[in-house]
Amino acid sequence: MERNAIMLFLNEPTNDLTPTRRLRRRADARDRKLARVKQFMQD
Repeated sequence: MERNAIMLFLNEPTNDLTPTRRLRRRADARDRKLARVKQFMQD
């Protein structure tokens, strides 16, 4: 059940229209974290 919730969370589209550079940097950091979680789920 928890795994399905994580997959739903990961599959949500990310908002690419961040207005400021700071928000975009934060989004990039989040995307890196999500990529790490995805890789962890595959192992």
